[in-house]
Amino acid sequence: MSFRKDVEKFEPIATAEKVAPPPAHKSTENTAVLFNQKTSPPKQTPKETVAEQHSEKPEQKTKVDRFASMPVKRSNQTKIDLQAIAWSEDPKRRLAVINGLILREGESIDNVIVMHIGKDAVVFAKGEEGWKQMFGF
Repeated sequence: MSFRKDVEKFEPIATAEKVAPPPAHKSTENTAVLFNQKTSPPKQTPKETVAEQHSEKPEQKTKVDRFASMPVKRSNQTKIDLQAIAWSEDPKRRLAVINGLILREGESIDNVIVMHIGKDAVVFAKGEEGWKQMFGF
């Protein structure tokens, strides 16, 4: 039998506090009682109607919802070639490769501003006009 010489031996780490060992005698009666007890069903709250839900809560549109109704254009209509998207939860880390340049949200190319970089689309604005381009279409 051979042993590897390049493997280091691990030693236990000394801790400041000592953990008490579990009690030597543990009663099984308590566990039997716990398993035989019935739990009460969760309390049910009255359901709101659809009208109540919409009237009480003001409707706030997220950035993604706001861009959902924008027209979709293709690169041959805009001369903007969306070549790649690197999406992240953090908007500061999102990137899009457009016409060979790496751009972030808020940057522009040929007077076209990158408004939002989504997982599969980028939203652009030029003057008053806004549109989105789907990646891979």
